[in-house]
Amino acid sequence: MDIVTALETFNSTSEPKIGIRGTFRDGHTEATLPRMGVTIIIGAGMGKKRVSAKDIALLCQEAKRAADPGLTLLSAALDALSEIAEDKPNSA
Repeated sequence: MDIVTALETFNSTSEPKIGIRGTFRDGHTEATLPRMGVTIIIGAGMGKKRVSAKDIALLCQEAKRAADPGLTLLSAALDALSEIAEDKPNSA
């Protein structure tokens, strides 16, 4: 799956959505990362603009920030399940 398709899939279930702008005159594609507050290049064109390691690192940070609330909820639910499995009273 290419990055644009992955971002479109991500946007179908996420808020705020990552903005995808493309294709520019030179052929490159950009994404605006709302949680990071930056715009990155996600597709190279014929000009000098290229996807950089920094762009991909920022995209990873965006995905992590989007996933953090769900992972926190998952952790709490697993803790609660462990308490039930051990027959401990729920502390909530």
